[in-house]
Amino acid sequence: MSIPKKLLSGFLFLQFAFATIINVPADQATIQGAIAIATAGDTVLVQAGTYVENIDFSGKDLVIMSASGPDITIIDGNQNGSVVLFITGETDNAVLDGFTITNGNGYTGSTAPRFGGGITCRIESSPTLRNLIVTNNTALGAGSVGGGIGCSVNSNPIIENVEISNNISYYGGGIAIYYSSPTIRNVVISDNTGNGSGGGLYAEASSPEISQVLIHGNSADQFGGGIWFHDNCNVILNAVTVIDNSCSIRGGGILCTGNVDLIVINSIAWGNTPGQIGTYTTGFTPNSITITHSDIEDGESGLLCDAGEAIWYGSNTDSNPLFVDQVNDDYHLADGSPCIDAGIAYFSQGDIIVDLAPEDYNGNAPDMGAFESQYTVDIDNEPALPNSFILHQNYPNPFNPITTIKYDLPRQSHVNITIYDLLGQTVKTILKQNQAAGSKTIQWDATNDQRQPVSAGVYICQIRVYDPNENGAGDFTKSGKMVLIK
Repeated sequence: MSIPKKLLSGFLFLQFAFATIINVPADQATIQGAIAIATAGDTVLVQAGTYVENIDFSGKDLVIMSASGPDITIIDGNQNGSVVLFITGETDNAVLDGFTITNGNGYTGSTAPRFGGGITCRIESSPTLRNLIVTNNTALGAGSVGGGIGCSVNSNPIIENVEISNNISYYGGGIAIYYSSPTIRNVVISDNTGNGSGGGLYAEASSPEISQVLIHGNSADQFGGGIWFHDNCNVILNAVTVIDNSCSIRGGGILCTGNVDLIVINSIAWGNTPGQIGTYTTGFTPNSITITHSDIEDGESGLLCDAGEAIWYGSNTDSNPLFVDQVNDDYHLADGSPCIDAGIAYFSQGDIIVDLAPEDYNGNAPDMGAFESQYTVDIDNEPALPNSFILHQNYPNPFNPITTIKYDLPRQSHVNITIYDLLGQTVKTILKQNQAAGSKTIQWDATNDQRQPVSAGVYICQIRVYDPNENGAGDFTKSGKMVLIK
């Protein structure tokens, strides 16, 4: 992924009109020198060049940003600890923007093992990390964690538009997350190494939010070449591509161990060895994995999961995703890819997991994978429109707790979909809107209109379709039974 250069705009100057702008090297020779004289709300503006230093935000909510972008603005840690430290309770108003972070070897505090080779976020420190290249950092030694970035002890940074590559650690070569819940979006994690496990990403007892992320070419000596989720993690992977990662034992793409609850949606897992997604229960508490609207190589056979740990929805596929140029690491979708418009904008499992507005994606539905395509399923490559109104049988059926309802619209129509109990009482109105012609899907999560779970039993799904411009002419009504089990 190419990181665009960050240019200052009039907006940014207005944003900080009432704060001090400290220029480096004009006002202070070093970035740390600028931090020392800055106060909360100030901006440290760094000109292009290589700065050989290790910086500590020192608990100050500052904006430290480059004037010319990460390609030519480098902070070199000189193998003298983490390149950047956030260890004093910084908030998301502490911003690091537009640098290459390199040649760090991790934070130790007063003891080993090393942590966060490039960037360390610890002890309730939750900065914003944006427009960065984090590369060629290490946290070495048995038990070391987070070669590129390390997050621990209730540190929940926002990490966006960042490349994390060619970093090495024992756990989490690219990024490690421990008892924290960072937001990770529009990120590439590539070619990192876990000398133990978790080549690209390692998370323990954490709940990261991960979306629009490419994880490729990472490796681990033991478990989880791309990702290792361990010990009471609750994770949603939305619009993630996990490809060409490897390890020696289990979970080439993703491995879950020890009571992990993982939801994979709108994602692609391809070319990972051994196996695309796996679990390992021996000696660990069982896991729960839900996979929906995703492209997984070899389908269910690509899951190396212990019995009963994976829920596989019929909305998944195992079709070749057709990347633009996989050989040269271009994982955008080529025109005609089966992953284009094949995702889902709304998915609910308990609380809402995904609820995307139409402006959040291109085309009729989100794509699968990390990169939303410029292409759509349009008149040139769209299958023929349905010939008639149809309500298909929901799947799975019986279900617990989510089922998918598919229906066909031969023309633009107003659609009402309602769930009733056997007494004819309304349980939930799922849909009430105008829709374009085509084959559609929507899901019900076994809750009522008050978002409360309903009891097991038989329910009726009714679809009513009409053209509001024709005074109800051409109405279509159809009902089907659904069985909820618990």
